[in-house]
Amino acid sequence: MTKCSYHLPLALTLALLSSIMGCHPAQSPSVASVPADIKAIFDKPAYKNATWGLRVVDLATGQPLIDTQPTRQFFIGSVRKVFTIGELMNEIGPAHTYDTPVYRRGMLTPRGVLQGDLILVASGDITMGGRTNPDGTVAYGNFDVNEANALGNANLTAPDPLAGYAALAQQVAHSGIKQVTGDIIIDDRLFQPWNFRDQFNLSPIFVNDDVVDLAINPTKPGQPASVEYRPHSAALRVVNALHTTPDNTSDDIELDPELPQCIGKPNCTAIISGELPANYTPPMTGQWPLVRTHSA
Repeated sequence: MTKCSYHLPLALTLALLSSIMGCHPAQSPSVASVPADIKAIFDKPAYKNATWGLRVVDLATGQPLIDTQPTRQFFIGSVRKVFTIGELMNEIGPAHTYDTPVYRRGMLTPRGVLQGDLILVASGDITMGGRTNPDGTVAYGNFDVNEANALGNANLTAPDPLAGYAALAQQVAHSGIKQVTGDIIIDDRLFQPWNFRDQFNLSPIFVNDDVVDLAINPTKPGQPASVEYRPHSAALRVVNALHTTPDNTSDDIELDPELPQCIGKPNCTAIISGELPANYTPPMTGQWPLVRTHSA
């Protein structure tokens, strides 16, 4: 059994919510100005065409402390996760951990041979240790790898995406099981998988957010670009056909396919191809590696 813990920052002393529903107080209280550090984000050049709405409420009194554009109707987007995650954290607390148990079914011989199956019961751990920092916090970047293809780049986090699974394997071995003659079974019946944008199924268990990360770097013009991917497994092999081209040429990176339907089946392969200028500047981060992903 592994216990993979994470701690998410939770600022529920104030209900910091975008005024997405256009709600506003019955009275017009005196509203403080937006703090300078938050306003500095609002004023970034990247958001010059954006419209911001911010509402901060004192939970003790129910009175707004900050309320910008209270009468404007905002279209609800990914900010809605503030409601669901906030409610979850209120219920389970920031110190909550997930236990992912592994059971054996069958007889264990004195030599450590399990004549039967190993069964991992998915318990909803959204990272499975793959983003756990040494201090137990969750590793994340300014540009998440799940959006790498849409944004044109992302940040890769440092922890091993397979850390939780490696910990499970070590604990299984420590229990005396050295060989399994049957199957490794994943019991994922915790909840019904939910399809997201026809891209993937949200299920009770993930491996690296169910994506394969590609870390891309240029080499010399005329040479194959450097492409490293993680995690390495029999589920998917990535073939590198991307070439480095001379300075100031056009960039063209293709993933074929971006969403491999064969992941997990024998001999599943995806290809990264195209051209990458030697002096290319990665967008968003301004530094290497350039990141792309193949999604399961």
